[in-house]
Amino acid sequence: MRKLFGIFAHPDDEAFGPSGTLLKAAQEGTEVHLLCLTAGENGMNIDNHSHLKEVRLHEWQKAGELIGATSQQYFGFEDGTLNNNLFHTIASAIEAHIMTILTKEQQEGTEVSFLTFEPSGISGHIDHIVASMVASYIFYRLKEMPPTGVVMKELHFFCLPESALPSPNTSYVFMPKGRTTEEIALTVDVSDALEEKLAIMRAHHSQRSDAEMIINSFSESLTRENFLLG
Repeated sequence: MRKLFGIFAHPDDEAFGPSGTLLKAAQEGTEVHLLCLTAGENGMNIDNHSHLKEVRLHEWQKAGELIGATSQQYFGFEDGTLNNNLFHTIASAIEAHIMTILTKEQQEGTEVSFLTFEPSGISGHIDHIVASMVASYIFYRLKEMPPTGVVMKELHFFCLPESALPSPNTSYVFMPKGRTTEEIALTVDVSDALEEKLAIMRAHHSQRSDAEMIINSFSESLTRENFLLG
């Protein structure tokens, strides 16, 4: 049995990032569990929804269904407020949820991997950085003392290659340049799942301007998803 936990800050993070890898993992029989820290309620609201939080969580549920997720868990933290003072509160909530999944039945021989954004958060968004650091913290805690029958396998950090982002971008916050080929440890070819990936991205209709920007600007990363390994 293989279990993959995708740990992200916002409802569209995995869709706009490594959704092809998550989809292929689910298709190959891996249990994919999606964990979302916030509802992205302070994000773009081009349709002027009065309840953007509910809209975005509904979109996330739909995207998770398209991925083939085994489970989806939203943690209720406020969008844009993740920080060092909340680190252990967030970590405790996530670890407790993961432990519930890993201890609810016999897990002998279960291989567990985590997937999150790279430590710079891809875009530099502080929420992304906190989610990445918390995921790393929990992974290594469980690696030191895994639940009975569980083998902690790999910590995957989704990243952009230097070819897609050759220099830093300051149009929002500080977005570091992409990773070199020497830094990238794993590349997953998801070209055969491109149509499914586009559908997953476009499930986040309220954030469609971001989705189309990524589709138009980062075409290489749509079919080849790159990862650092923790």
